[in-house]
Amino acid sequence: MRTITVHLAGRAYEVAEQPSRRNAAWRAQLREPFGALVARLEQAGETDITSLEQVATLVRETVGTLLAAPDTLAELLFAYSPALAAEREHILEEAYDSELMAAFTAVLGLAYPFGAVLQKVKGLADLGQKGPTTGPS
Repeated sequence: MRTITVHLAGRAYEVAEQPSRRNAAWRAQLREPFGALVARLEQAGETDITSLEQVATLVRETVGTLLAAPDTLAELLFAYSPALAAEREHILEEAYDSELMAAFTAVLGLAYPFGAVLQKVKGLADLGQKGPTTGPS
């Protein structure tokens, strides 16, 4: 089991990776708030920007999710980690939105563990682009 340390409201918290089924259930919770936003942004290219009505609809459909994002991130953090849920009131009272975003991003790394694989692949790709190393000349 992997753990990470997140910093919220002046304190460090250990967050443990959840077993596979709990991770899957938590990931499913992401679909509602963010799935609609992603779908709408994918359709944004089809929006006629000369049409005030279409632009207003796009803004109306996306801004609600964006405005609620810090609260949504906090709730998702509490749902993932019992350690964070136990400190809910302190975190809600004292944490900054930027801290919530950083913690959420770190928790995503636990819930989607293929991120480490992608980093390794990216590292190999970066090495390949630099070409072979021949040592000092």
